[in-house]
Amino acid sequence: MARNYLIISCATNSFKHRHKKKFLKWLSNIVSDYYEDLGMDIMNNDDYSDDYDERFSWDAEEWRDNIIDGHELISDDMLYKFDELLIDSFTEVGEEIASVGYDHYGMGHSGWNGVYEFCGMYLLTGSDYNEGPSSDKYELLNYLDFDDERHDVFKSKYAD
Repeated sequence: MARNYLIISCATNSFKHRHKKKFLKWLSNIVSDYYEDLGMDIMNNDDYSDDYDERFSWDAEEWRDNIIDGHELISDDMLYKFDELLIDSFTEVGEEIASVGYDHYGMGHSGWNGVYEFCGMYLLTGSDYNEGPSSDKYELLNYLDFDDERHDVFKSKYAD
């Protein structure tokens, strides 16, 4: 496995993280959606059918553990898809830890940038760019200009 998957990092970090329950719920939902997209019905799959897939019986914690352990039934394609879904939903499931809003001279010079955390991984998103994900929140927080008095600044206790 040559690629560093965001899903593996989040899964690994989730064990003792304040987002543990949120991660497991998110994982359960995306696994279900993933199988639906493939046209598979998890609810109607049992041990006796010819196309039984043992992954159907995994709960969210087993999925997390098997993602971390590199279970043979979890392919790179699946991890890649989970990474895409995580990036796409990062600002929905993640927690905003800091942001800066600015309005200097009209639309061309106005915007908003914020850093989101999910299970110890961070993403900077804003009006004109995205940066990350990264495990180094300070790297991403450095993009935000907290010192300009004209900016609307938000910092949670997790931004320190």
